[in-house]
Amino acid sequence: MNLIKALFLAVFTLFSSGSKALIAQTVAFPVQELIFYPHKNWQTIPTTSNRILAHWLIPQLPEPPPKRSPLKAQTALLTPPTIARPSDSNPLELIIYYFGPSRPEDVGLNLKAWQELVISPLAPAPSQQIPPISSVAGLKAHSIQLLGTLKMASPIISTPPMLLPNYQLLGVIVEKPSGNLYLRLIGPIQAVDRFKKIWQQFLSSARINQPAKRPPRVG
Repeated sequence: MNLIKALFLAVFTLFSSGSKALIAQTVAFPVQELIFYPHKNWQTIPTTSNRILAHWLIPQLPEPPPKRSPLKAQTALLTPPTIARPSDSNPLELIIYYFGPSRPEDVGLNLKAWQELVISPLAPAPSQQIPPISSVAGLKAHSIQLLGTLKMASPIISTPPMLLPNYQLLGVIVEKPSGNLYLRLIGPIQAVDRFKKIWQQFLSSARINQPAKRPPRVG
């Protein structure tokens, strides 16, 4: 029984500290004038499109273990933590887009385009709401949070768009002199809810890519 307790406590500690571990183990990823810090276990997807500067598939964070009453404590020792349901196990997808030099109206147009991706939008509960993002790496930014059924273009040419029910989209536009960056994160609603702190940390960790200083010449 002591062995079971020890194993359960070890698994619980691992799951509860998952978000902290994700932030601690990052790698620098330059994107034009900025440097982002994705987690090492995010899968980088190669792309040949000059409009996509970065593309990651992100494994879902596990659901926290369910709370148990003291009367069920003995049973809880034999019950493993709950993980993402198979029907809700799709990875999150994060893409950073760049469309060239920007016009003042491009921010509003792109926010509207994201809104048009959502069919039967849902209002986020107070606990789901994410504070607006107004700055990334000291640059002006705009953000949006959308829930509902997403209508996404199919990867297969000449086929109808895909419908993704109970999905969430988090979008951020970073204004830059050379052209805006458009960050779009999508995934199942509850999975994105669990990821929102990592999302905020990812954005707040971005830095301006400072060119390396050359050593002074001697002689």
